Amino acid sequence: MNDLSIARILNRQESFGVQSADPAKPSLDIAFGIDERYARYMGVLMTSLIANNVDCFLIFHVFTDSIRNEDRQRLSQLAEQFSVSIHIYYINPTSVQNLPAANHYSPATYYRLLIPAILQGKITRLLYLDSDIICISKLTNISEIPMGNTIAAIVPDVPAIVEEKVKELHLTHKNYFNAGVMLMDIEKWNLENISEKVLTVLTENIGKFSLQDQDALNIVLDGKTALLPPTWNQVYNMGQMTQDLLPGTMLLHYAGSIKPWRLSGRHPISRHYRDFENRSPWAGSPLLPP
Repeated sequence: MNDLSIARILNRQESFGVQSADPAKPSLDIAFGIDERYARYMGVLMTSLIANNVDCFLIFHVFTDSIRNEDRQRLSQLAEQFSVSIHIYYINPTSVQNLPAANHYSPATYYRLLIPAILQGKITRLLYLDSDIICISKLTNISEIPMGNTIAAIVPDVPAIVEEKVKELHLTHKNYFNAGVMLMDIEKWNLENISEKVLTVLTENIGKFSLQDQDALNIVLDGKTALLPPTWNQVYNMGQMTQDLLPGTMLLHYAGSIKPWRLSGRHPISRHYRDFENRSPWAGSPLLPP
């Protein structure tokens, strides 16, 4: 049995910025699961969300096992400068130590599975985002998105991956989603013990999944999701794609191994990331080696 008790998975937490919501604005809760290497890219994503959603009060929830002091100071600066709220939840890394972390995946990829337990009773709907994403236009109000009795709203992955994974994982509803963007109903998620079920699937199938918890999430949530338009998660692999973005794209997801913060990421579409990095407390950070 997987123990998701708060005492076991959460070491401590701290907060920066405004701690009470602006009653004149709708609130938007957004969560990230990172290790310390991804704090910079998450901070740039936060900057892009702030710039494109000025009519919302943004509440950021960061789940990590550690953050470098210089990045922690930049997050504090970001919160004060733009009057947003940032909560950092320091995860006990032993809570996911027995799960597979293959190839380029960090154990922090599993922190998104811990979010609903920690935020139970605090919020109703939460937008989870991977940190290799940039917001390039205003988000639709998540409270207005119809979810019915589903547990999460998601965007299908690119067609070739959907076709492959539906067969590989025997998904009865013929859909496979990219877990980098998930609108989560926290109460329903916890009522159906989704995280515990995903962790069980992972521990019982070690070595069988190429995309780790994304594969397990698709198995457990098969038939329990609502569809978001592809503009919510425009998956773009700069090593393979040359076409323009979909009209109205809100969230641009830099999928694949080529990232816009690396010297190899000189694709024209990387300009969105670099524009917001230059407007963030991480401005002037050097490009990293390929």
